[in-house]
Amino acid sequence: MKITTNHLKRIIKEEIESIMNSGDEGEYISIKDINGKIIYKSETAKNIKEALEEAVSKKIDLEIAALLYVDLQVANLQGANLKGADLSDADLDAANLTGANLARAILYRAGLEEANLQGANLQGADLSRATLQGANLQGANLWRANLWGANLEGANLEGANLTDAVMSKKHQNTVDKYKDSIVGYETIEWN
Repeated sequence: MKITTNHLKRIIKEEIESIMNSGDEGEYISIKDINGKIIYKSETAKNIKEALEEAVSKKIDLEIAALLYVDLQVANLQGANLKGADLSDADLDAANLTGANLARAILYRAGLEEANLQGANLQGADLSRATLQGANLQGANLWRANLWGANLEGANLEGANLTDAVMSKKHQNTVDKYKDSIVGYETIEWN
């Protein structure tokens, strides 16, 4: 059986909707890891964004969380541990991810327009085709991050570590504005 993009999106949407659960413990919203294991349950949150913010405020480890296609616009995820999390196609526009650990996270096609990623650890993260227009990446660790096809127009890269990062040549002018403060500028792989 050939799986189409629409079929896959429907499966993912159904999985996201299944985070709204009810059972013997009453109704709750759960956050699952990429293996389907529940890593956090909220009985008070009204949506996944509120559940995630609640988990972050309680310093819950959200490593390898599955958060594909979720709407996290303007979410406060400051200091969150989302190491290895899958945030593909998530909408994180204007989200606060200051100091968040997103090492090896998958942010493929994620919306991060105007997001605050100051001091965030994005080491080895996949940000390919992500929208980072106007994002604050000041002091962010993007060592070996994949930024191929990402939109960096207007992004602040001052003091960012881009050692061995993969980037699209079309955004070289944006990166060049911060050339003197970027760590590892000379090692960037331009494609």
